[in-house]
Amino acid sequence: MAILRYIFIVIVCFPITHLYAAIPNHNTPLKNIKYYKNEIAKNKNENLKFKNEINTFEKKLNSINNKYIKLLNLKSRFDQKIIKLKSENQNITAKLDNFTLVLNKLKLRYLLDRSDTDEDSAATLLINNRYNKMFNELKIKKRSIANSLFKINSRIKLEQSRLSKILSKIVLFEDLSREWENNKAIKVNNYLNNNKLIASYKGKIKIIKRNRFKKSKKLSSLKNLFNWPIKKYVGINFKKKGVTFSFDKRLDVKAGKNGKVSHVGKLSTYGTIVIIKHKNNYRSIYLGNFIAQIKKGQNIIQGDIIGMSDPSGVNQLGKLYYEIRKNNKSVNTINLLKKKI
Repeated sequence: MAILRYIFIVIVCFPITHLYAAIPNHNTPLKNIKYYKNEIAKNKNENLKFKNEINTFEKKLNSINNKYIKLLNLKSRFDQKIIKLKSENQNITAKLDNFTLVLNKLKLRYLLDRSDTDEDSAATLLINNRYNKMFNELKIKKRSIANSLFKINSRIKLEQSRLSKILSKIVLFEDLSREWENNKAIKVNNYLNNNKLIASYKGKIKIIKRNRFKKSKKLSSLKNLFNWPIKKYVGINFKKKGVTFSFDKRLDVKAGKNGKVSHVGKLSTYGTIVIIKHKNNYRSIYLGNFIAQIKKGQNIIQGDIIGMSDPSGVNQLGKLYYEIRKNNKSVNTINLLKKKI
């Protein structure tokens, strides 16, 4: 008996123990899903911040661009003003040159007229007075033109100085615009990367849920394990799809699972046969040396006594063949039996 018990532990219990050990922890995917949901929430919050920052950058860029356009318009006006002043400068310079030429001609005429008269004569004095008057008038006009030219040159310098400041501001605004565009591009890139992460996390959640569903199906199938039909047997054989138990005394034969009796009868020299129909297209078959204590059509609860084992005779072992079928096909019965305690 000790040897048989050892064989049972090694052959039966060990594989079933490993079967349970192979079942993944059902709580692990839940932790992963929670982690990814937290990550999604965190990335969505970051995206809200990025959106606000992007909007701020866009407003700032609009403001910069508006100021930039105003500066460009102002620059255009100053350019036109400077062009106009330079044109005036050229005209006045031409006038000044013309007056200088007139003065030079007048001096030449004065020298010629004076050379024809005596220095102390009345004619010389008259010539001197007349030419001095003309010289003074021309000098006054020339001075006025020179003053106008000076003022225009001063205005040109002033406008050019203002234009230089405007150009500096334009360069500054261009640099600011580039900086803000770069900052905006960084935030947009972060926003897009977060969207990719969110999509990735959602995909992982789907995978985890799909895996969890598969594992839950496995787990549910393990929850639907069948009870052992008899206890205190002296031998077991599960080389075939079903399991053959050997016994040397009367034992209760119990239903492996809830169901309805679909057949009770005898099968040639094999003995009594009982077939119980279960949910999900499962059937359990009991065949061998036992006396049935149920009737066809009877509803059965897992663990109900359906018969009594009947050893063949003195010093002879009785046998019970137990088989589980799915969709009317034999399955490996030993793997569907609960771990025996």
